[in-house]
Amino acid sequence: MSTLKVNNLQNIGGTDLLAPIQSGSLDAWITFNGAGTLAIHSSFNVSSVTDNGTGDYTINFSTSFATTNIAYFFAQGRVDSNIILHKNTGTSRSASNLRVCTTFSWSSGGQRVDCTDVNVGVIHP
Repeated sequence: MSTLKVNNLQNIGGTDLLAPIQSGSLDAWITFNGAGTLAIHSSFNVSSVTDNGTGDYTINFSTSFATTNIAYFFAQGRVDSNIILHKNTGTSRSASNLRVCTTFSWSSGGQRVDCTDVNVGVIHP
């Protein structure tokens, strides 16, 4: 097996071939079980998850971002469809972690609840 190491990859016209891949890729992602004993199923650029209490998690990045200007998206899986996964509004943006919460929808009481399937993706522009 061979390893190819390059600093730049361009076509004959000089167009950077890696830029579309790099700008469209996730810079960090994780899928984990947040109910009972917290367990990471799979991740990229995530060193750990801290369980801060019911439905409250801090995702710690392996490599911090250069700025706090990150975009993130969430998905959760639970039999109950009235669950919302969102950034913890009581915390400021950070380049080294992201604190998220899972709660029942406001129409269902709004209290935090643990979820068995929490999924988060992060892009740093």
